[in-house]
Amino acid sequence: MDAAQEVIFKAIECQNGTKEIIARGDSAVQQFYCGATVFVTGGSGFLGKQLVEKLFRTCKLKKAYVLMRAKKGKSVEERLAEIFKDPLYDSLWEEQPDFIDKIVPIIGELSEKDLAFSKNDRETFIKEVDVIFHVAATVYFEAPLRSATFTNVRGTRDLLRLAKQCKKLRSFIYVSTAYSHATFSRRDTRVLEQFYPSPVPPDLMIEMAETMDEDRINLIKDGIINDWPNTYAFTKALAEDLVRSHLEELPIFVVRPSIIVCAKKEPYPGWIDISSMFGPSGITLGCMLGVIHALQSVQDIRIDFIPVDYVNNVAIVAAANANKKHRVYNIASSNRNHITWGGLSYILNNVARRTIISPQAIWYCFAVQSPYKWVFEIVSFFLHTIPSNLADAACVLVKKPPRLKKTYATITKMATTVAFYTNNNWIFEDNNTVELFNSLSAEDKVIFHCDATDINWTEQIVLWCVGLRKYIVKDGLKDTAWGMKKQFYFRVTTYVVSGLLAFILLWLTCHLFVKNIFSK
Repeated sequence: MDAAQEVIFKAIECQNGTKEIIARGDSAVQQFYCGATVFVTGGSGFLGKQLVEKLFRTCKLKKAYVLMRAKKGKSVEERLAEIFKDPLYDSLWEEQPDFIDKIVPIIGELSEKDLAFSKNDRETFIKEVDVIFHVAATVYFEAPLRSATFTNVRGTRDLLRLAKQCKKLRSFIYVSTAYSHATFSRRDTRVLEQFYPSPVPPDLMIEMAETMDEDRINLIKDGIINDWPNTYAFTKALAEDLVRSHLEELPIFVVRPSIIVCAKKEPYPGWIDISSMFGPSGITLGCMLGVIHALQSVQDIRIDFIPVDYVNNVAIVAAANANKKHRVYNIASSNRNHITWGGLSYILNNVARRTIISPQAIWYCFAVQSPYKWVFEIVSFFLHTIPSNLADAACVLVKKPPRLKKTYATITKMATTVAFYTNNNWIFEDNNTVELFNSLSAEDKVIFHCDATDINWTEQIVLWCVGLRKYIVKDGLKDTAWGMKKQFYFRVTTYVVSGLLAFILLWLTCHLFVKNIFSK
């Protein structure tokens, strides 16, 4: 068996007995959802897709409405059909081939006023929905403030207004982010499971977005977001304040995940989606393909990862929690089971690279980390800019389209965007989440497991790398041994080329120095 396939096989072995417990269908959480109608926003994204799959695989839902819109020339029906071709749904197709008949799209747009619902869809929503999972958001860190406000803030406000009209609503789950209040002023502190003061009144921000010219908003953006590093975190903080203002009227709960990575267990260990590539998953993939060699990060800073299945398990359980004691749940690992950027680098370099590297890696897999931007830029110039220009020049000579220069421009932008989080430290308290998990029955602790302390980070990072190979690179998880041999040849070539470059630079420096002395 190939080494990469063996990683998946061992992870699947750990799930023995889970199917039998799910099949009983008699746990408290399963009973809560039995015959329920749920509404999900963001059902086409990384988190939303796994949420829909988990709900149908473990609970006997009556129906699931998903917010959808036509996109990139594809109708809602075409998009829905494409989504359910994802390998994520393979076991669901096998076990419940009729599940697709219970999923109904509601055509709408989160960024449009009143969600752009039709009158019939609005009436159906109000009459039938029991549980709302609001997962959708624009997650692009540098989205224009105006569009981020429409999607993340106004969209949430309009959904809350609609939820208040629901005749059967039992729970409303708002999926935020643990970084919604990880601000400049809160660096090196604990982010608590509580509501924080809003940086700006949400309704005022919505009014500004609706009435002011976009160029004007962009000019004053930095002064508005102030303590927040980007428009994504800022608008999520505003949306949380909208949620807080509805606590007395709605059974609403906030789930704050940290950085979401591949599934640890369900439905397939290592499963990951292409939509998660702009961020740490994209950086990790770039490192494992020998594309990224420079990172701006502090090695001893805690990085907070959490598997996608753990996040959705908390969301599902929070909605069904009969106690309803807490309203905010941080689902994170930094408090009780943390890993550092240096630890991540060590696992990638000393475990993943030496055991499960893809044969499609284009160069030797290594990365130079530094917290200093100037070091990052120098290393990027030598290890990214020069090689990409040479490679693109070679492509032009053989009449192939140049790609690497554009790829590295995207990589540099991505690294710069996340640098705030790779160079600063927060610890996310998760006491409410721990209490929620401990309150579950023995059966629900298995079905909806979400205890971050049981994550072995070496195993999870290696699984992550294998998942990236299987679902993103799609190399068939084969020929790993050949990938290892290629790494040896790449390493030797890297050392030789680096030595030659160092010699040439030293010779040029000495030559210019001597020439300068004699010219005087």
